[in-house]
Amino acid sequence: MRAIQRIATVAAGAVLCTLGLVPAAQAAAHTVQLNVRDGAGTERYLSCPVGPGTCTVRDGWVAFAIQVGYGSWRPKNTAITVGYQLVDGTALAGQDYQGPTSGTATIPADATQTTVTVPLVVDDVAEPAKTFTLHLTSSNVPADLSSVGTGTITDGTLPPADCTATKSDDHIMNMTCTNRPASQRWHLWVICASIFGGYPYDGNIVTGNGTSIYDCGWELVSGPRFVIDS
Repeated sequence: MRAIQRIATVAAGAVLCTLGLVPAAQAAAHTVQLNVRDGAGTERYLSCPVGPGTCTVRDGWVAFAIQVGYGSWRPKNTAITVGYQLVDGTALAGQDYQGPTSGTATIPADATQTTVTVPLVVDDVAEPAKTFTLHLTSSNVPADLSSVGTGTITDGTLPPADCTATKSDDHIMNMTCTNRPASQRWHLWVICASIFGGYPYDGNIVTGNGTSIYDCGWELVSGPRFVIDS
């Protein structure tokens, strides 16, 4: 009976080899699955210190994470270097985001991802959200390069020049404005973040000059914005 099973196994293997299926199956089993995560950014944003202090204006960027797929095969003790290309969409290179528009990125042998950071062009022009994409073009190991990441650029929501955002500590944000129209109603908007994610909250409404505050409690506060109430 065992002899018959062996003959059947050999015969099946011969058929697969003849059809070219064995090499294809082996190739599929030894291909790294690479995934490109979407990214988003604003032309400018408020960067706040750790602990108490005043938030400052910084130029923005879009970051794409290139990751090895969960459970994917990868060669042991080998860094993975991939080539990438940035492709215009409604966002244009040199006009909305800065180059170079191609390059390489390396996932270290002891890591599962790397990041490509694309600086944005600050033009202070109000415009709708724009997008561009990152395509993988090459790899130093056999890899699936089909994943594409989309980068979204949105206008910054910086407060007016007379408004200042400060942190009392890592949990409380304040926004003070000193030259608002007497009848204007506005408030602070923040993100309260924890290991479970980040959620937006509104501070108290102010009419004219004053201070809007939000206390995130045990969560970390970030991302202050100025919002006019309708």
